[in-house]
Amino acid sequence: MGFRLRAWTLSRSHFTTVILTILVATFAGVGGAKPAYGWMDRYEVQIPMRDGKHLAADLYLPDSSHRWPTILIQTPYNKAWYRLGGPPLDTKDYAFVIADWRGFWGSRDAFVLLPNRGKDGYDCVEWIADQKWSDGHVGTWGASALGIVQYQTAREQPPHLDACVPMVADFKMHYERYYPGGILLEAHVDMLDRHFIGMKDSLLAHPSHDWLWKRQEQSTDFPEDIADPMLIIGGWYDYTPASVIRAYNDLITRSDPQVRTDHRLVMGPWVHSGIDEKKQGQLRYRKAAGSAEKAAIAWFDYWLRGVGPGITEPPVRWFDMGTKAWQQIDTWPGSNSQQTVLYLHEDGSLSEQAPIEAVSSSEMPYDPSRPSPSVGGAVGYGLLKWKKEGPYDQRDGVEGRADVLTFTTEPLSQDLTIAGPVSAAIYLSSDRPDTDVMVRLTDVYPDGRSMLILDAARRARFRINFDAEQLLEPGVVYEIPVNLQDTGITIPVGHRIRIDVSSSNNSRYFANPNDGGPLYKKNAELFIANNVVYHEQDHPSRLILTTLP
Repeated sequence: MGFRLRAWTLSRSHFTTVILTILVATFAGVGGAKPAYGWMDRYEVQIPMRDGKHLAADLYLPDSSHRWPTILIQTPYNKAWYRLGGPPLDTKDYAFVIADWRGFWGSRDAFVLLPNRGKDGYDCVEWIADQKWSDGHVGTWGASALGIVQYQTAREQPPHLDACVPMVADFKMHYERYYPGGILLEAHVDMLDRHFIGMKDSLLAHPSHDWLWKRQEQSTDFPEDIADPMLIIGGWYDYTPASVIRAYNDLITRSDPQVRTDHRLVMGPWVHSGIDEKKQGQLRYRKAAGSAEKAAIAWFDYWLRGVGPGITEPPVRWFDMGTKAWQQIDTWPGSNSQQTVLYLHEDGSLSEQAPIEAVSSSEMPYDPSRPSPSVGGAVGYGLLKWKKEGPYDQRDGVEGRADVLTFTTEPLSQDLTIAGPVSAAIYLSSDRPDTDVMVRLTDVYPDGRSMLILDAARRARFRINFDAEQLLEPGVVYEIPVNLQDTGITIPVGHRIRIDVSSSNNSRYFANPNDGGPLYKKNAELFIANNVVYHEQDHPSRLILTTLP
């Protein structure tokens, strides 16, 4: 990742390791045993790397007397988890190799400082192709960190790599991945720090878009090096859907010309760690359940086995969370998309009519000791399933607070399909040198539920860009842009569109102490900010939607 992560230090996970060891020993066998997984046998193997070290891996074979196309999974989260249930894709047509990353778990002894995981992936692919049980065709699969390493592996162009399926992952390590809107993704980074110890401290040392981030972004921007077809899968409730979409658009315009038309994009109604699950937050999407797995198997069948149509045209497939149906389109956003602008008004309304008042504003106080709580959304809690993530009713804990302003349309007289990026421009003044603007977009049902669609933020000192800090002057009105990323949803007739505006959304985002001092200073003094949102002729706060006609 470019940051020095002490991956070999696993003390925080000691209890988990003990429990995992007991479970694996009980259900999956130990040592050289080969427990069956329905139609699979497992073998423990050591994959040689070019530096003489080895990666520990589990090999799953349907039948050792045949030669198989193989799916490679590279993980920092312990290959032993798969021993409880076997490989993650329900298919009898492939062998699987699941390898621990260098420096992690079974591959701890292969630790080196600043490993090149792409070259490790290359060595894994070519080792697989050379085995007697392999037919020489190799694909890669996995989500998040398991997706990032696929891009890194493909960059090295191993000759026997045929296709990849990175999910909720981007090849580019960019600033807003961890600081969207210039604010630390606190809950998500805390989760990552439990796996990659030292990561949070490394991130906090670079809270602005400084030289390190620019170097990272430049060194990890490599679509020209990708020469294998990619099936990119993302989720509308993932914390970086726009990055996944941007990665796809980069590949279809900048990757090896021979594969540019082969890449495909699938966007479903999923949270980061809930791909293919029917239940997302408080809603259910039955027609999306299992779709990513089916798409991945069809992808591998086509590129590794030469069977079936692969992923059919058009190349972009997205799930409409309003109609609860899959749609297909040539480009994202669609070539016929347009902008719909909705303006905030003093009476709490949201409409296409621009404000005509010369003076109009609403007070929005913010006390960092009592921040507005995160209720669902793209929080990124990982496997902490008891935490609220995804679409939740914002009436419970958010709306109704004195520090949250709500603006709502009249019931829609016709369906409105939002399909593309969403943003807001909020005019704000404050009596503090720094504060935050948080925007939540919701679908208000006829029964009153205010179901979260998107939530995003912007730190006021980074209102111009993320390179340099520009503090606020008391009482001066500033335009604060907020990028709410992308979504795909039809708001049906009778429903209403709402945005909630506040200065906090914690623990998704780090709560601003409003002091204007050094960022993320420990034990910073907290100050109440008396913030004001403007909705007047010269300062028209507004929501900008990408819609289909």
